[in-house]
Amino acid sequence: GLGDVYKRQDIIEPLSLDEAFLDVTENKKGISLAVDIAKEIKQKIREHLNLVVSAGVSYNKFLAKINLSICQLLL
Repeated sequence: GLGDVYKRQDIIEPLSLDEAFLDVTENKKGISLAVDIAKEIKQKIREHLNLVVSAGVSYNKFLAKINLSICQLLL
């Protein structure tokens, strides 16, 4: 289920009702690329909640947030 996605990460930092940072440096599922983890999370949210979500991926929170903002502007 959807809860399994979040249980696989050791560090989850909620920012607001609809935003959080996940540290997937050492993810429990063994997926090597953070972008693939983001794709899986987005897919599970779409399947279970019928919501479209965005994800910013980077090696630090600041760049992930900038990445997300740029992607949202392009959509």
